[in-house]
Amino acid sequence: MSTYRTAIIGCGRISHTHAATYRRHPDIDLIAGVDVNAENLETFRSHWEVPHGFADYETMLSEIRPDLVSICTYVGTHWPMLKACAAAGVQGVICEKPMLNSPSELAHARAMAADAGMKVVVGHMRRYGMGHQRARELFLAGEVGEPMLLAGALAGGDLAEMGSHWIDLMRYFSGDRDVEWVMGQTSMHDRRKCGHAFEDHAILYMQFQDGVKCVFEGGAETLKGDVFSLLTGSRGSIQVVGEDDLVIASEGGVRSENLADVQPDAWKSYGLELPEPWWNYKWDMLLRDFLQWIEGGEPPAVCLDNALKTTEVYLAAYLSAIRRDRVGLPLRDDDLTLDEWPGDVLARMAGQPSEAKGREA
Repeated sequence: MSTYRTAIIGCGRISHTHAATYRRHPDIDLIAGVDVNAENLETFRSHWEVPHGFADYETMLSEIRPDLVSICTYVGTHWPMLKACAAAGVQGVICEKPMLNSPSELAHARAMAADAGMKVVVGHMRRYGMGHQRARELFLAGEVGEPMLLAGALAGGDLAEMGSHWIDLMRYFSGDRDVEWVMGQTSMHDRRKCGHAFEDHAILYMQFQDGVKCVFEGGAETLKGDVFSLLTGSRGSIQVVGEDDLVIASEGGVRSENLADVQPDAWKSYGLELPEPWWNYKWDMLLRDFLQWIEGGEPPAVCLDNALKTTEVYLAAYLSAIRRDRVGLPLRDDDLTLDEWPGDVLARMAGQPSEAKGREA
């Protein structure tokens, strides 16, 4: 395996998770950080002993010529940075979610995925969680009968910033079935976060091509208690409580499984100690799958091509809310013309211009 010269663009909170993951891998040399905020950059460089720092990513790409890049900025900056990385000859990018800012960017990113000149993965690391993997295994094996309905909920969440994690999980639980159509509704007013309008309450309803339905809700009012995911079949259900505890109701009765202390077999094969916090093993597994892909292996489930399908769902949900109509997938050419964050359109429709200063979430 080669040693990969690696840079991180955006030195805020999530960048430290990326940096810690890189430091745990013997073949990664974290050499540069980029941030427009000088204080963030200095804190990042000092903590992780990163030799080079830059105020803009284009200068970094030109001077450092990194092999790998993590994009840890807001969604509105992702596409220009991905294009710049591709032009600079970067081998691979780990891009934070939500991946894309607008439907028009989706069309361009599809072309990038087809070209495959630069390998991209998106940080949907929850696919590697043991609780989620076990729930999927049971659901697809028929433990609770034929799959019927998937539900997800996230208190305080939305359809994209954190909601994209759960939308991706709903696809994962389904066996990555293709989505046929999406309906969405939002309560979008003056709330702002991550540089764009941010909903107080949102709901997504969609159908997979075999008729299995899915609903996701974000905001103050969500599923009861700590149930984040509910997988319902013709003869029972699987509750994912938090992200590690399962409650399985099947023809054999009701039982619980706790996966918090269970290490994945793939993780055991690495011979590594669990990181601190322990759940960041998901990032280690994502990184190793990514590097295997770069070195000629199969693309992981978090690769650009699959991640674009999750991206398409949340963008379609916002388009549905704008149009007040169901939106079919895949999105057609005339669906891909909007070149701004759809939530900003919804905020304007609600009478609160997105340019106005709103309360930060």
